[in-house]
Amino acid sequence: MFFKHVFVTFKQQWVRFVLLGLLMVVSSFSYVVINVSTRSVQEGALPFFETMKQEEFTLYMNPFITEEEFFSISACRSITNPLLVDIENRHKACYETIIDTRIETLRSAFDNLTFEYRFFKDLRFEQNGGNHRLRVLKDTQSINLSLITEGVAPTTDDQIAISKNYAINNQLEIGDTLSIDQSHFTITGFVLFPDYNLPILDQIYLFDTVHQTLGLMTDQAFTSLSSAQDGYISGLFNGTIPDDFETRVASFEFITYAVLTENNVRSGAIYAEIEAGQSTGLALSILVAFIGIMIVIVMIVKSLDQSRGAMGIFKALGGRASEMMIPYCVVLSLFTVFFLSIGVYLGYLTGPWLRDLYLMFYLLPEEAVRITLGDVSLAILAPLLTVLFLTIIQLRKILKQKAIVLMQPKVTIVKPNRFRRLRTLFERFEIKTRIQVAFLLRQYRKVLIYIIGVVSAIFLMFLSMGMVNVFDQSVIAYYESSSIQSVVYCDRFDCDPKDFDKVLEIPVVIDGFDAVLTAIDEDNQTRTLYDRRGNELNSKLTQGLVITKSFADLSRLKVGDTVTVRVANERLDLTILGVADLYPGNTVFYDRAVLSQLLFDFDGVFNLLYSSERIDDDLYRNIVHVDEIIEQISFLNRLVETMMVFIMVSAGIMALIIIYLLTVLSVEDQTYEISLFKVIGYDSKEISKMVLGGYQKLNVFLFILTIPITLVAFYVLRLWMIQEFGFFLPIRMQLWHVLIALIVFITVYAFATMRAKHNVAKRSLQEALKITQI
Repeated sequence: MFFKHVFVTFKQQWVRFVLLGLLMVVSSFSYVVINVSTRSVQEGALPFFETMKQEEFTLYMNPFITEEEFFSISACRSITNPLLVDIENRHKACYETIIDTRIETLRSAFDNLTFEYRFFKDLRFEQNGGNHRLRVLKDTQSINLSLITEGVAPTTDDQIAISKNYAINNQLEIGDTLSIDQSHFTITGFVLFPDYNLPILDQIYLFDTVHQTLGLMTDQAFTSLSSAQDGYISGLFNGTIPDDFETRVASFEFITYAVLTENNVRSGAIYAEIEAGQSTGLALSILVAFIGIMIVIVMIVKSLDQSRGAMGIFKALGGRASEMMIPYCVVLSLFTVFFLSIGVYLGYLTGPWLRDLYLMFYLLPEEAVRITLGDVSLAILAPLLTVLFLTIIQLRKILKQKAIVLMQPKVTIVKPNRFRRLRTLFERFEIKTRIQVAFLLRQYRKVLIYIIGVVSAIFLMFLSMGMVNVFDQSVIAYYESSSIQSVVYCDRFDCDPKDFDKVLEIPVVIDGFDAVLTAIDEDNQTRTLYDRRGNELNSKLTQGLVITKSFADLSRLKVGDTVTVRVANERLDLTILGVADLYPGNTVFYDRAVLSQLLFDFDGVFNLLYSSERIDDDLYRNIVHVDEIIEQISFLNRLVETMMVFIMVSAGIMALIIIYLLTVLSVEDQTYEISLFKVIGYDSKEISKMVLGGYQKLNVFLFILTIPITLVAFYVLRLWMIQEFGFFLPIRMQLWHVLIALIVFITVYAFATMRAKHNVAKRSLQEALKITQI
């Protein structure tokens, strides 16, 4: 019997409950889609890393021969250029002895560590009419073992295995041929390397699988490639990490710096990505679920209050409390499970898409997406049990009252002492404002939910817009702020500079922070540095360092600080004379001729060339064209923009539902007061301003409040990215973000309050006369 009454009650308010159901769908969907996709990536990655012996740390070597090595290794006595890339080309015996000696020195210093050198060569080649990049990694014996996922490993010198992502993006299959280094190589399979789950070859932001790939060849084919050989030392901790590991490593002159895998973007970013993805999914689902559950309770309380008369009559006729509680619980359970199940199903269907989105960039084995009982339990049972628990508490509270009390209309009585101090702040305002504040304080629980939901929605809008064009302010801005069109990576010391700008780029350590020292000439034609005020900084390079804004944020160094620069075998004490308004990562600038003279007693050393015109690819072996970098970054931007538009639309829908439900419910809670205002003589427009005007003022406050909250959140996010991975994420709020968010928010609020104003208008004068108990 009571089931019919409950069904009729829900049917009469079906619009509200459907909107509330959509919040539940968002809650379970966000949790499931992120959880199942990240689990799939994790289940593919972790066994791969363990089986293939992923490095646990990387040691980047001094690119020069040390003084001790020069005098102690007889095969090195005849060298004239201390750069290892030149030694590798001209003095093979010296180079091999240097590498072997460095490895043995480390092994003797750390008995419980495993070391192995990771050799690689970089090449450019033509594919599909474009200039593509290949990094060939030499196969290893004990660390970072290669995995062939399809096909077979190369067995002859005219074969190659490449990344599957690259093959898919360029319509390549096993058996096809690539023209590399004036030779033809047949693709025999697809390969993965545990130390390159992001294909970062040059720029830290370039993990593009359309224009660049990793490759595996036979050792003989690798040796025959014309490009210069480079590398780093990979290592494993056989047990716990030594407490003094980083200190002891830094004491070796041939080590520039050490990076743990968890902080290495190319090999360790996936760990943070999985953790952040799971945390984000859980946090977002909890937030939406919390808002949804609170609104459910508000609506249930409202529905139960409206059913007090029916409950009183049923109770007076001998009905038991359980006979009234069970119908509510059953109907509410069906409603909750239905919408949460839709979210779970949609999340499961979308999981493969999000997994594939990860695998567009991450080079990892593909695992099937699966949903577990734990996923279903957390996505459905947890919200369901919470809703039922709170509903039962409210029902028991109501049903404890006598039947005669339940049959009498309920009047909301506000305790006079509640929020007294807050009320006093508005005593000097006009009567309309005081009434608006009073209406908000009378329903403070709804207002609290409203605040949390609206602030969350506005923050998500700011986040989505802040991520749009996030790379434009880093790599793209770095090149667009200059006239650089092509960059030549010189394999040898005698690289012909022609009329191009000479650059010396060296990894260094500055007061314990890893950095890249880019030394340019004061009068170079392609790169002029400016600070945030537009002041030119090139003229200061001969007297001290100019650091980028991103490195300043990373190191907390500022203009006027004197720092120790560890470069090659030298320790240079230099003063920071400027901060360039650039965000390419941990980059600092110095004068090339001065640095060359300090390190080599010769001012003509360089290893890069900058050109203001596009250089013919036939002139040099290794050329990077700026327009290709910008094209690759633009591809990443488009992908990020697509995801951010989805977030922004979701945030707008969430805000619309929250504002609509709570403003409509708030109007219904003030039925008696609205009727009294009409008795006094106020019209519907004036009453709407008093009942809903408080929300308008609250919205203004919340919008302004969210701005500093977002600024702090962005600062924390940037700081976390810098500290964890050493690169700057240029996410920031701009004026147009605020204007667009404001327009969206005003539009959503105006649309959501239309129904509430309609409800105010239809409240009759006689509503107040129905109240018999005051």
